[in-house]
Amino acid sequence: MSQAKIHERGQSMVEQVLADAARPAMIDIRSVGKAYGNYTALNGIDMEIRQGEFFSLVGPSGCGKTTLLKIIGGFEQATAGRLLIGGEDMGGTPAYRRPTNMVFQSYALFPHMNIRKNVGYGMRKSRLPAAEKARIVDDALALVKMSDFADRLPGQLSGGQKQRIALARAIVCKPKVLLLDEPLGALDKRLREEMQFELKSLQRRLGITFVCVTHDQEEAMSMSDRIAVMSAGRLLQIDTPDNLYERPVSRGVADFVGSMNFFDVKLRERHDNGSRLTLAGGIVVETVNRGEGTVLALRPEWLRLSAEPPAPSVNTMTCTLTERSYLGGRNVYLVQTGASDRPVSVMAQQTHSPTALLQPGERLWLSWAPEAGVLLPS
Repeated sequence: MSQAKIHERGQSMVEQVLADAARPAMIDIRSVGKAYGNYTALNGIDMEIRQGEFFSLVGPSGCGKTTLLKIIGGFEQATAGRLLIGGEDMGGTPAYRRPTNMVFQSYALFPHMNIRKNVGYGMRKSRLPAAEKARIVDDALALVKMSDFADRLPGQLSGGQKQRIALARAIVCKPKVLLLDEPLGALDKRLREEMQFELKSLQRRLGITFVCVTHDQEEAMSMSDRIAVMSAGRLLQIDTPDNLYERPVSRGVADFVGSMNFFDVKLRERHDNGSRLTLAGGIVVETVNRGEGTVLALRPEWLRLSAEPPAPSVNTMTCTLTERSYLGGRNVYLVQTGASDRPVSVMAQQTHSPTALLQPGERLWLSWAPEAGVLLPS
């Protein structure tokens, strides 16, 4: 790619980021808390979710992400703070009066109604003419590519087809916000990956704000404009998928989003191009200025293994290969080093035959580029 093309692409990405940041807030969450007796499920959550954004809430089980989604939808009431949707305070507003709709993991389709009736159920009290209601249902079915299944019962559909119908039913009333609670959790891996792209494409066509709760970090990374990482009822970081992955602000975020290796370090000296650090065993490494702290975090794919000392020799150490996993297009190796008591994970793309793979017990060299590491607080 030419320098002009690189500059043009970079400029386009910056313009897109600025455009996204300029979008008004659809959901404004201000110091929201939720307590059940002595148990605090949410503790002072502050965030804005922008108009037309695909926003995901992720975190370990019990972190409060589903509770927050239910508060947005009106299925739970906050015990502290304020929630605004479209600039209107939702305090005390029941779910059926909010400009939101929800897609549940179970899909909650009525088994005795055909697909057309299921999709149109939310408009049963609408004063629109019957012909207009039918047109809206037909448009929704066409949007999710399920027009040919309108007369079937839910029991005659696959999991992916049921998911599409649940989406169609949620969008016929034209909500400002669509809430998704583990929407792909009931699907097998291949279908789940296919539906991730369909969901993203559907959201782009509709222009509706999507708020999704998922335990699957890869799912959130592939679909979302921004992601909020939560833990123990608190917000750890809100950012774009690439920033969360490459520039986490804490060990908690780095540990949850993808795989990460951690090395305890001591600052040796700072210089114009970064910092010089000392790892366990007296190993000295270089890193550029990407945060401050006493933990060096390195993604498995940022590391390299070689049988000979690499050149240049910056950021290198000897290691012993202990485990290998062959995953088709890539290999994952575990190595033991003098810089950590924990095994270090290294991921490498598969570029040669399986018989030529490195084998456990081999003595190797581990290395990485200075710009690869992220310094984090302990």
